[in-house]
Amino acid sequence: VNPAIQNLDGKRLFVKGYMYPEGGLEGLTSFILSKDYPNVGFGPPPKLSELIKVRMAKGSTANFQWGLVSVAGEFWIRDSTKISNFEPAFELIATHFGPSKTSF
Repeated sequence: VNPAIQNLDGKRLFVKGYMYPEGGLEGLTSFILSKDYPNVGFGPPPKLSELIKVRMAKGSTANFQWGLVSVAGEFWIRDSTKISNFEPAFELIATHFGPSKTSF
């Protein structure tokens, strides 16, 4: 893990990206956040280090949103010995979620 990212472990973070929903479109307790729009068919798929597993804070859910979304919460680097080949390297416990108001 890049040292700059290592320094973010356990800290509050605000990020923007595109949703990959897991198992539905409403009442999501988790989803994958990507820097690129999902399934556009151009270029290679994102690396696991370019994705964040977002888990909504206890009692919170999110509904799938087309377009850029904003997420804030506590950021964690996941233990690589405890994840499968298809799990992102990073996790965010989200306390705030919504459509992004800006594209940058």
